[in-house]
Amino acid sequence: MRLLGSRGRWAVVVTACTVTAAGLVGTSSAAAGSPDNPDSPDRQVRVINGHDAAPGEVPSAVALAVRVDATRIRRCGGTLVAPSLVVTAAHCVVLDGQVIAAASARVTSGLDRQGTDSRASTVAAVAVHPGYQIGATTTPNDLAVVTLAEPLDGVPTTPVAGPAEAAVIAAPGARALTAGWGDTTWGEGVSASWLQVAELYIHPGAKCASRQTYTVAGTTYVGRGSGVDPATMICAAATTSTGALVHPYKGDSGGPLVVTVNGGQRLVGAVSYGSLSEPTVPVAAVYTRLSAFAGWLSSLGVPVTDPPPFEPDPDPTPDPSPSPPADTVAPVVTAFVASGRRGQTIELRYRVKEVSRLTRESVKVKDRYGRVVWTTQTGMGRSDPDTTYYTDYRVPRNATSGKWCVRSTDPAGNRSTWSCAALRVR
Repeated sequence: MRLLGSRGRWAVVVTACTVTAAGLVGTSSAAAGSPDNPDSPDRQVRVINGHDAAPGEVPSAVALAVRVDATRIRRCGGTLVAPSLVVTAAHCVVLDGQVIAAASARVTSGLDRQGTDSRASTVAAVAVHPGYQIGATTTPNDLAVVTLAEPLDGVPTTPVAGPAEAAVIAAPGARALTAGWGDTTWGEGVSASWLQVAELYIHPGAKCASRQTYTVAGTTYVGRGSGVDPATMICAAATTSTGALVHPYKGDSGGPLVVTVNGGQRLVGAVSYGSLSEPTVPVAAVYTRLSAFAGWLSSLGVPVTDPPPFEPDPDPTPDPSPSPPADTVAPVVTAFVASGRRGQTIELRYRVKEVSRLTRESVKVKDRYGRVVWTTQTGMGRSDPDTTYYTDYRVPRNATSGKWCVRSTDPAGNRSTWSCAALRVR
């Protein structure tokens, strides 16, 4: 089913810091953080068992530093997708239940955060995905876009892979790169000053969302459970030749998951969460699946690649009666009435009829005045007309009754009309 999952998050703080033109310099300490406060400055992620990045290996990776107070700085990662835009994780830019002040953040590019090749910019604006529930213990839609005050002209950028392209290049078993300046050993490690890169395998979403064991590239992993939503999250990991887990760690939150395409790179994920301590059985890290939020990202000016041609699997039992070509028939979607209490998560249910059997859904919620108060988008997936799908929606405590709407789009770009149903809140 297409549903929105949940998870915990972490942060790294740097103490006794000073700020120079080359970036952030100081003594770092990784704190475990309170599990009851996902926005504490003591909870984030970084790369273990990676290697020093070579010039041009992941050139759009950037470091994001947020000043917490006079002595502490929260460190995260991000990806430069345009000279003035950085994609990162929402929990990197939320502190004590509030979106950070733009003036408290700084972005640095370059392999060495403290070296002469680094470039830095202050931040002009921060946009958090509207579906991110600030202050919740676990929440989906872990995505934010940071606008820089000074464009990093000349620094390579990486576009986001659109839904159809991502379905091909980020399929289970595909290889991808992740990068960051985080701690390189489990526990109370020291953050890397030189960018670390690791090659990972993308894992089957359904397996990662289970509690069962499964095998990828000869390594047995254990699933993370129902908190993983394959429609909006990507699981990825690898192991070394000696069986050691390759994994982002404290401080890598928001950093890139990129796939090489025809000599270039596409951004398919942003680090969301992983393991705080070395697991006894290998487990994947979880990334926000950016193609699921292509519409929102595009609305902020983030470059999203056009979907490539996509051929659905042939039907083994073709219909003898003539029918219009699949690439010219729009899908049909039906929304059902939803209801629930304020502060609770409810299911927005719908059914899809689609000739190509592949669709992605755009969902929006409107209040009683017709104002859009929440949006999301699923990844491209198979649509069975006999199956009811749903998207989780956490009803804000100040919500009013209204309506919710869903629209389906197939790989050829054909769109259904919006189907709306009542949303009753009590």
